[in-house]
Amino acid sequence: MVQFEDSSIPNVTGKIVLITGGNTGLGYIAALSLLSHDASVYIFCRNAEKSQLAIASLSKAISNPNTQKLGFVQCDLSAMASVRKAATEILQRVKRIDILMCNAGIMDFSNDGVTADGYEKHMATNHLGHALLVKLLTPMLEESARGGEGDVRIVVLTSATVNFFAPKEGIIFENLKTEQKELSVEQRYAQSKLANILYVKELAKRYPKLLCLAIHPGLVETGISYGGCQGSWGDYLWTMFFNSVAKFCWKVCGAGMKSPEEGAWNQIWGCVGNREEMKSGEYYEPVGVEGKGVALTRDAGLGERLWEWTEGQLKLSAE
Repeated sequence: MVQFEDSSIPNVTGKIVLITGGNTGLGYIAALSLLSHDASVYIFCRNAEKSQLAIASLSKAISNPNTQKLGFVQCDLSAMASVRKAATEILQRVKRIDILMCNAGIMDFSNDGVTADGYEKHMATNHLGHALLVKLLTPMLEESARGGEGDVRIVVLTSATVNFFAPKEGIIFENLKTEQKELSVEQRYAQSKLANILYVKELAKRYPKLLCLAIHPGLVETGISYGGCQGSWGDYLWTMFFNSVAKFCWKVCGAGMKSPEEGAWNQIWGCVGNREEMKSGEYYEPVGVEGKGVALTRDAGLGERLWEWTEGQLKLSAE
């Protein structure tokens, strides 16, 4: 385990950091920490009003507020058109990108359904939207890696729920353009989080100049593990039951519930920690612990199939 805290953060002055879901939870904490060390941060969020409130809060919290170092880009990761628009906007606003943190995610017990593009909503939001954003920003990421210090990173948040709830097949590709009612919400969420891990491995193989990491924050008190349910009392009770089971699983594994401040350390470490301690394409549990994923997370054939499926869907979305 790596010992990492605020004092471990090196000089990040001038670094350009993009964070999806940076208006709340772990993304907000990461944004605050990096801003406090003089990075420039852009938060990508769906809700403009909530994002502006977050920006106001972040500006007030940092000791030397500078609005030029904090920006907002509207982006709904569940909608391909919104992701394309967001990518176009940020490419016009910045000259380089040092860190892309794919932090946003959903675990939605409120209802079944597909997105406007026709995909199961967890896979669309947690994986496919981020994959499109990465694809569109990769040319600038690679160009940034060639200049300056060349330390450019893609940090993707995932979850150890993969170890407990992923479907036995890993990813059920033939049904990803359905509601996947044959799977529980936990299985759909874990399926999308497995996709995050496998996709990072595929990115690392194809883009060796970039440091690509899959990060599990631990069991954290955020809107995903609590209160993410907006449905009926039945949905609420089921959410509470799931949280209790998840907490029990993590307790058995020797990890307790973390605050958002504690939970953000692994992803912050992934963004600015010692690169020599990290392996591109690796999955890390907190903080900096590798090699914990189940066999599905190391299935090279499944990862290749995910890459091909994802590329195909992104190509279709551009037509």
